[in-house]
Amino acid sequence: MSTKGDAYAPAEFLDSILPHEGIRFAFTLPDGRHHACANDAELIAKATEQDAQGKTVYFACATYAEPYITSPDGKRRHRVKENVERVKSFWLDIDCGADKAAKGAGYPTKRGAAQALKDFGKAAGLPSPTWIVDSGNGLHVYWALEEAITRGPWEATTRRLKLLCQNLNFLADPSRTTDAASVLRLPGTTNRKDPANPKRVRVLHKVSLTATIEPPLTGI
Repeated sequence: MSTKGDAYAPAEFLDSILPHEGIRFAFTLPDGRHHACANDAELIAKATEQDAQGKTVYFACATYAEPYITSPDGKRRHRVKENVERVKSFWLDIDCGADKAAKGAGYPTKRGAAQALKDFGKAAGLPSPTWIVDSGNGLHVYWALEEAITRGPWEATTRRLKLLCQNLNFLADPSRTTDAASVLRLPGTTNRKDPANPKRVRVLHKVSLTATIEPPLTGI
């Protein structure tokens, strides 16, 4: 059973797709800051605070072992794959708009993208996504897992997911699909890419049962 609309609080969304252990990150623009958070409630509070200040807010789609790690050049690195602790979902980032469609990097409209997603899922034999989020100018699609997994198995599966998208000509951002250190927009925040036309990030679709896309990808 699925539900459509904007009735889901960020807490339910994050509890579904983020591991229960590990450090969370909010990432804000234009200041380019990472905000380490101990739990979902702290992440939501920080995102709400920063959004109210007019900043663009993203959240890290995985959890992390440390607030930062030090790279060989002596710099602090926060949201890098080497610091990822666990991941509890797979995701796709689908861009929409005339400019993206003209480049072959997305779909003209969100409605068209939603239909393409439906056709892709049917052709690939995938379960329905757990969440579909209207990012303002596109769609963010998530399949939540029953249990969190480490980066190695996650990357192995996402490489097959990326290949599925390519083979079936589904126009998801290939760099985002396999990047465990990705950030995406949190429902309830604001997309300010066009300052004159800010858009609310909101849930479009939610399935009550978690799912795994591992079996349909076996053998790809």
